[in-house]
Amino acid sequence: MNIELFPVEKSCEQGCITCPLARKDSDIIDKKINDNVQETFTLLEHLLKEFQIPYNLHTTALENLFPTIAFPELIQMARFETSKNIYEPGVEQTFSAELRKLLKNRFINPPTLGISYVPKFPVLEDTDSAVLKRLLQEISSWYFREKNKTIEVTVRSNLIPIHLWRMIYQNLFQADKVCFGNVLKSCTSSFGYKRGFIISVDNGEMYYTLFEGTIDTNCISISNRVIGSPKGMNSTIENIDQALSLYPHNIGPLDIAIAPKGVMLMHTSLAINNPILWMSHAAFRYWLCKDSSNPRFSLLTFVQNIIRQNALIYELLHKHKSPNVRISQEEFMCEFERWRFRYFKKQTNEAFQI
Repeated sequence: MNIELFPVEKSCEQGCITCPLARKDSDIIDKKINDNVQETFTLLEHLLKEFQIPYNLHTTALENLFPTIAFPELIQMARFETSKNIYEPGVEQTFSAELRKLLKNRFINPPTLGISYVPKFPVLEDTDSAVLKRLLQEISSWYFREKNKTIEVTVRSNLIPIHLWRMIYQNLFQADKVCFGNVLKSCTSSFGYKRGFIISVDNGEMYYTLFEGTIDTNCISISNRVIGSPKGMNSTIENIDQALSLYPHNIGPLDIAIAPKGVMLMHTSLAINNPILWMSHAAFRYWLCKDSSNPRFSLLTFVQNIIRQNALIYELLHKHKSPNVRISQEEFMCEFERWRFRYFKKQTNEAFQI
């Protein structure tokens, strides 16, 4: 299971064009994690502890925005974002030192440590090779003091314009081969290309490749993902089809994102603006507490039910609304709960406000 934490508004370094969570060129001025994000994460973490479910945590490396964690032993992989200033001299050492301090202070010692890196341009260059090399040398110098550890570096260029994608996609693999080969040659004793592909995703295209290297009992993997996408989808049918395509069946991990505005079920950058996949914090916590009291509770079934219900309510709302009326994502979250109480769940005497 993956939990992706967006601790405050505009805090994600990925910078996807269509994403309301992207930091882009603004500075993060918040001094602590959003209260709703922390409360929802705490509830989910305690539930995972009760059922002994391990998870992967994805979030920022800023200690003041890092969540309070009660059960660090559940974390199998902790992934952190590098900041936009990672290209500046000496930032790799600072990032590594702060990350080491954060993990030590929070008693987090996962088998896998993940690092997210956003290049200036999708086709990787010598600058990227130099930065990644220094970053991995710094982190491995302390993280690989233990055996059987893995560092995963994910290079991501998400949602670039489709016309740019068509211009560059044929150059991506050769650039990766040179860049990642140089990095792994310096940081490992043996390395090689593992796999790669180009596939269609929604109404765009995605490139993915993976290289791996080993040093003693430890491993370094570097992957690159580039997504080219035209204007985001927003029609009723497109949103329903997209939500149902992400519906979690009995295979594959759940991927829950916790952001200031709410909780996203089955998070992916391509569907970040799809209202069907979102719940308010109050609704998520209410139904999670209520449903988890059942001895046969399943988090997978919980997510499946919410997505099915939201998709049906979303379709019904569009059938009844005026063509000229635009419903915001926040309004959809409120409507989902009104309809959920009325049609899907037994009425209760408990007061509930979104």
